[in-house]
Amino acid sequence: MNLNKTQIEKIALMVIGAALILTVLYIIFMPRVRMINQLGEKISEEKEKIEKAKTDISELPSLQRKLTKLREGVAKVYAEAPMDTPDWLLGRLNTLAEKSGVIFDKIEPRGDVSRLEKYVLEELYIELKTDYHRLGSFVSELENSSPFLKIVDISIAGNKDDAVKHFVKLTVGAYVLKENKRQGVKT
Repeated sequence: MNLNKTQIEKIALMVIGAALILTVLYIIFMPRVRMINQLGEKISEEKEKIEKAKTDISELPSLQRKLTKLREGVAKVYAEAPMDTPDWLLGRLNTLAEKSGVIFDKIEPRGDVSRLEKYVLEELYIELKTDYHRLGSFVSELENSSPFLKIVDISIAGNKDDAVKHFVKLTVGAYVLKENKRQGVKT
């Protein structure tokens, strides 16, 4: 097939025209295609958010029940928190001592040792003579009796006059709720 010069020029112009048309279409439509892709990604993200919101909404009653239980727990802790340390702590220690058969030789307040935002840590120094079994029972009862009590320090020394009863020195700490904090409890 032999093409003459005029036919070649027509074909070349058609190819150049087609290339120009394709270039113009590319320039016009590519930003729109990119925009459509970005919108598609945003739509996917929003669908995920909607699904998460639906899940959260379906869990709302359960979360409300948990919140109510937590608020009740906080109110209970505040209600049980000691406010008047000497009376509360001495009463608690006497009860625990009677349960475990321990007799105090000396009890001495140390005052408030540290202050936290809502609590004050107050300490009592205690001396007693007892055997290991009763001491273990007392310590166990003390540590498990209240989240507000803790043993800060303990030392045990032998007693040359009585091999069974040992000299024990304890420092007991009590977290006491500051008076002004109880009134602001939200339930």
